[in-house]
Amino acid sequence: MRIARAATLAVVATAAAALAVAVAPVPAMAAPSGDTSLTFDVNAGTLDITVPTGPVSLGSGAPGATISGQFPATPLVTVTDDRATSPAAWTVTVTSTPFTNSTGPICTVTAPTPEPAECVITVAAGNLTYNSGTVTKVSGNGTVNGSGGTNPGSTVPVGTGVTGASYAGGTGTDSANWRPTVALTIPLVNVSGTYNGTLTHSVAGA
Repeated sequence: MRIARAATLAVVATAAAALAVAVAPVPAMAAPSGDTSLTFDVNAGTLDITVPTGPVSLGSGAPGATISGQFPATPLVTVTDDRATSPAAWTVTVTSTPFTNSTGPICTVTAPTPEPAECVITVAAGNLTYNSGTVTKVSGNGTVNGSGGTNPGSTVPVGTGVTGASYAGGTGTDSANWRPTVALTIPLVNVSGTYNGTLTHSVAGA
């Protein structure tokens, strides 16, 4: 009886071992290539312009003369467009306040009486002209133009507002800079003194 029981146990053990070999997992075969998805973000920035604070002197002259002054070489008027848009385009508009004599006579005149010649202490912005000069594209794949729609720019009256520079046909980010010249014709009626005004560059996306 002992011999028969041992034989039976040996048969059971052998069968269990055979079953374990039969159900062992088979490793997957390697493929010649495989794909992994990747992701990233392109940051959207802002459209900005920087200008020198001044003052920029236009020099001096007698009534009837035309005087002018160029912006400093450092810093240049600079547009930086980090919006990462397509198409990337922008326009700079130039405006000016009237020029007021800060040292001339102060007169009080009640309308409709015309202001006496000795009291004319303002010069309208319409007497001012703007020339961007060469607009340098620092970065970007679009086209830059200066005042008058050309590059180098041409002399244009400021009036109520004029295009000082523009950029078009680009994608992504870009930047450009220039060193403009402004000129002013002094009216024959203006009295002597120091006149002050403010020139403003404003950039907007197109």
